Amino acid sequence: MKPIDFSLQTFEDLKARLNENRLAVHRAWLAHGPGTTRDVAAKANIDLLSFRPRSTELYQMGLLTLVDSVDLVIPDYSGMDATIVTIPAGSHEGLYVARTIAEWENFVAAKRLPATGQLALAIKTAIVLFIACLSFSASAMDRWSALSQIESGDNDRAHGRFGEVSRYQIRRLEWRRATAQPLSAATHRAIALAVAQGIQGERIGQFEVNHRRAPSAVEFYLLWNQPANVDHPTPAGLEEARRFENLVNKK
Repeated sequence: MKPIDFSLQTFEDLKARLNENRLAVHRAWLAHGPGTTRDVAAKANIDLLSFRPRSTELYQMGLLTLVDSVDLVIPDYSGMDATIVTIPAGSHEGLYVARTIAEWENFVAAKRLPATGQLALAIKTAIVLFIACLSFSASAMDRWSALSQIESGDNDRAHGRFGEVSRYQIRRLEWRRATAQPLSAATHRAIALAVAQGIQGERIGQFEVNHRRAPSAVEFYLLWNQPANVDHPTPAGLEEARRFENLVNKK
């Protein structure tokens, strides 16, 4: 497979290349990654001689991204902060993380933008996502301001107990799946907003498909912090979400 010039390819062109074998390998990466091709192939019970070339093709297409390390979070249930163990890439095999289809679409769109610098690119992405988010709620930006205040007190350099970064407290694995920007860029407000909106946009899109409506302020907060439990939140999560709603309504 020849290297892809993303400036000449539409997202639909790239999707057309996802044949059955590549889709199967991509699903394996989503289910069993991040990791090396050898490890993920073994977990997925797929022959390495078939798995590795398909993974290379997915990497060339942008569905896999190479990372220097993976953060393994070990919770401490005694109430103390979790331990974060960074697993470096091996000397012979790289560590890869899969992008979801929605994340891949955002990645391809960013690749097709003119090269005007990393910060300018992030600002453009934020503008595009902001316009899209207007369909979710007229108070979308109010929600992001409130989320920033609750998650970190508007602290761009905040680090959470599970390794979350930025004023929006984005999990490191989510960050790496959503963007090629380094984790150090999380301290830039515009970049962090673009990444956060990309992650949340996918969740809101799925919510709207399932519920045929936009999420309320409470559901917006739950989608950010407990996406799997948005319809059945924990009492503590619901209490926090209502605090978020109150903050939004004050703005």
